[in-house]
Amino acid sequence: MAPANCQASLRAFLNLQNQQKGAWKKLGGHHSMTRMGPTDSVLQDSIKGNFRALATVTAIIDGTGSIGAALGPLLASHISIRGWNNVFLMLIVSSFLAALLLICVAKTEIQQKFREGKWVCNSMI
Repeated sequence: MAPANCQASLRAFLNLQNQQKGAWKKLGGHHSMTRMGPTDSVLQDSIKGNFRALATVTAIIDGTGSIGAALGPLLASHISIRGWNNVFLMLIVSSFLAALLLICVAKTEIQQKFREGKWVCNSMI
């Protein structure tokens, strides 16, 4: 049997590992969106190589996320007065609207890639 202080440090180590894994799972998508989205937009021919534009787009995306992070709990606190089911309904509606907007953006980009002949299927042929 290991000493008590050894068990405590092992538990602390495992707790830290689990927290790191959880943070990676939660923030992985956020970091991908805030870093790869602006980089992709700066690679467009019209603003290629303009690092000031990259900084501006990154700031806009981070600022928008910050506004959402501030408004979500504010709305949830006001909606929770009427019951927690309404809070979950708000989250479902928000997720649906976000997915709808992303589908519209993806549809436009895919159509543009088809017109340019840069779609994945076109490069395989």
